[in-house]
Amino acid sequence: MRLISIHGLKEGMVVGRAFLNEEQHPLLQKNIVLTDSIIDRLRQLKVQYLYIEEKIPNKIETVPQIKRQKAINEMTTLFRKGKETIFLQERYFPKIENLADELYHIVINHEELLIILTDTYLFNKDIFQHSLNVALYSMAIAMELGNLNDDLHLIGLGALFHDVGKIAIPQSILKKPENLTEDEFSIMKLHTEYGFHILHNIHNISVEVAKCAQQHHERIDGSGYPKGLTAQEIHPYAKIVAVSDVFDALTSNRVYREKILPSKVIRFIQEGSGEIFDRQVVEAFKKCIDYT
Repeated sequence: MRLISIHGLKEGMVVGRAFLNEEQHPLLQKNIVLTDSIIDRLRQLKVQYLYIEEKIPNKIETVPQIKRQKAINEMTTLFRKGKETIFLQERYFPKIENLADELYHIVINHEELLIILTDTYLFNKDIFQHSLNVALYSMAIAMELGNLNDDLHLIGLGALFHDVGKIAIPQSILKKPENLTEDEFSIMKLHTEYGFHILHNIHNISVEVAKCAQQHHERIDGSGYPKGLTAQEIHPYAKIVAVSDVFDALTSNRVYREKILPSKVIRFIQEGSGEIFDRQVVEAFKKCIDYT
């Protein structure tokens, strides 16, 4: 079974998993054979991906499997390296190392999560690296806020997959070196809803994980997207991921700008405390980050 963008769907493909809308009603049942008219209807409904059964000879299937295994090996290396390179205070390292290992084993032992994560890695390694950093920052903030172990794992998963919806966004937009047009930015913003639906359709994954993907660009004053939620409407985990996401994004190089000094980013986040970012999350974040 493989996650495929709407742009890669072809007549004759077989649906591998039912696609559910936000109300958990099936839009498309498992084992349906796609036709051109069904694919057109999916486009009209703005469905951006489907799980498709791979019914091809083993001789052909070994090539993508080798590529996938190589990606998993590379991801493992990045998990290990990531714990050494982020701007966390040194006192967090032992606990973060254990949490990151546990997070990795949760993913590696969950087939669907592993497929999605490797697809993300193969699609765009920068998205994977950013997501890993955001997961580590988010777990550190959660620790500082006093969250229990089960919460830490959920927050870690939500952060690790917060940008998964970007696999449905055209590379021409993701990698554009100039500022996005208004129409392009409207398409980019859809990654939050795409991510929610991808994660919400995975068996045994908590809705809290999907909420991180959907709400990490919401702001407590209602100025965010996709729904313009305000403070009490935003899930607490998403509030944590929001701060981590902004910090890592701004302190990393992007095709359209160079990275910003961590001290300046901290100042920016602090200036938004209580207005666009949750005040308690910002205070916890400042205790976690070493930006001297």
